[in-house]
Amino acid sequence: MARLVALNGTRNLRDLGGYPTVDGRQTRWRTMYRSDCLDQLDAAGQSWLIDAGLRTIVDVRDDEEAAARPDVFATSQRVSYRRVPFWGRPSPADFDPADGRGRLR
Repeated sequence: MARLVALNGTRNLRDLGGYPTVDGRQTRWRTMYRSDCLDQLDAAGQSWLIDAGLRTIVDVRDDEEAAARPDVFATSQRVSYRRVPFWGRPSPADFDPADGRGRLR
């Protein structure tokens, strides 16, 4: 399978499937993607991701970058958008274990 997903408005959208895990298995294809900033993703690309099953965006960018280049899904009614900056990130205690979707408290 192709790892790179070519969508207008993004330069580095990759499928994280097929990577080996510590127990000898592989990560599943078409389950998790990694991307550069999605501030310029066009409507066709947004539709493709939603049709592919996109349910949650986890934005790990810092506050300045997220403010300067807002993610197109930040206000989406169809996709859950979560900001979890890589630097200053929350601890495991900040997540709600009863939620089942990994949402912050």
